[in-house]
Amino acid sequence: MKYIHLIWMLFLPLALFSQISSEKDRVRERIETAVEQGIITREQAEERYAKYKENLRRQNNVNTNKGKQNADLLTHYKKLGINNLSRIKKNLSNNGINDDQLDAVMRGMIRLIHLAKTNKDNYKLNPRMQNYFVEKLGLRPKEVQYVMDLSLQIAERIK
Repeated sequence: MKYIHLIWMLFLPLALFSQISSEKDRVRERIETAVEQGIITREQAEERYAKYKENLRRQNNVNTNKGKQNADLLTHYKKLGINNLSRIKKNLSNNGINDDQLDAVMRGMIRLIHLAKTNKDNYKLNPRMQNYFVEKLGLRPKEVQYVMDLSLQIAERIK
């Protein structure tokens, strides 16, 4: 029985790794074939490789710096005078922001808070931030508006 467990512990990771490697090889082979046949250019192939790697990273949900990023997020908010992020996170969650989106939204809020502190009278969301919240994070307009309002409230409190 001991040996069966040992065999499985050694065999399973190797089998999983070989499946991932063979999938990468198939993708590389298809892309290279398309380049050789003149269907796509080398630049397009590089773009496809990059997209494939990004999708693979998203699927595996690999983020080795997650703990460091959370610490950095808390550090940024502490510089603003905010020590407890749970209230902000709870408010965001109650207004439609998913747990997967929370950290990214909180990072965007840091920029909005700084913007609101410097330009309180002319506080608008620039197109780049709008694109970040809507396109990259998938927020709806109502949620974006809530994030803006919350950032403004925080900026007013910390002045």
